[in-house]
Amino acid sequence: MLEQIKFRIIHVSSEEVGYAGSELERHGPTVNGWKSSKNAGVAYPMEVILQLESRSRLGHMQLLTHQYLIPETIELYIGESITEKNEAMNNQMESLDKIKFILLGHVQTSTNLNTGFKVRELKSVSMECSGTFMKILLYQNHANKYNPYNQVSLVAINVLGEKLDEENEMSRSMSRISFQETTQSDRDRNLFSPYDDLAFTMYVDNEVQELIKKMDLKKQEAVLDERFDFASKLKATIEHLRKAGEVLAKYQLEKQIAAAREDFQRAKEKKIQMDSYRENLYKSFRIKELLEPNGVSDRYNQSNSLR
Repeated sequence: MLEQIKFRIIHVSSEEVGYAGSELERHGPTVNGWKSSKNAGVAYPMEVILQLESRSRLGHMQLLTHQYLIPETIELYIGESITEKNEAMNNQMESLDKIKFILLGHVQTSTNLNTGFKVRELKSVSMECSGTFMKILLYQNHANKYNPYNQVSLVAINVLGEKLDEENEMSRSMSRISFQETTQSDRDRNLFSPYDDLAFTMYVDNEVQELIKKMDLKKQEAVLDERFDFASKLKATIEHLRKAGEVLAKYQLEKQIAAAREDFQRAKEKKIQMDSYRENLYKSFRIKELLEPNGVSDRYNQSNSLR
């Protein structure tokens, strides 16, 4: 199963204040993402370069575009340093001219006209390649009335693959390259964890995300111990938490927007609404009990206690 590969942004062509390239290094409902500068003019394509946390074999990538700052085309490249290994270790930041990039392919985006510019598009790509760097080129934006400065944006990037160790590094250095755009419905559900999917990490409350992951591990343990009624209870609770987490994420975003507009009364109301909803949610589903912090509970160890 593919795992999330962390990365840092080492270069962007331009960035708007409050929407720095480094925003792409984290996921969450209130993340701003990266946005090109209003003063960038027509200097297309825009360039975003990632350095992966280690050399990796990549299998899948997701890009979440903005609802109206939309590039017409996005090109993806894989890159490797041409610097000697010892020299590279002495440099914290790799010089861009010392990275060799190979084009993987491109994806086209929707104008978003049919959604009224209210929905973000999630682009998914299956790939096979190895490297340490990625380059993303974003071409001219789709023109619309909400984008007077002809900007482009990426809200989130998700890189999934397998980290390569020293022994694999040479043997896989000449691995073949493949690239194919996919849809969420077509993707193999066993390719990577649903909890690494941008549909989860960008739209579910962060605290609820962590609870769901803990509960999923608890469910797997219950199956191994043949506590099937308890596993069923956990599965149902996870499904409810997922939906509730999306509601909490919406409240969090509304609170953030209100605070940014200095509408502090509304921000306070949203915080109270959010805290109340979370408290009632955790109580009604007995979240703390389900996690069994003190070991296996008799309450959830017999099928007739789960009615």
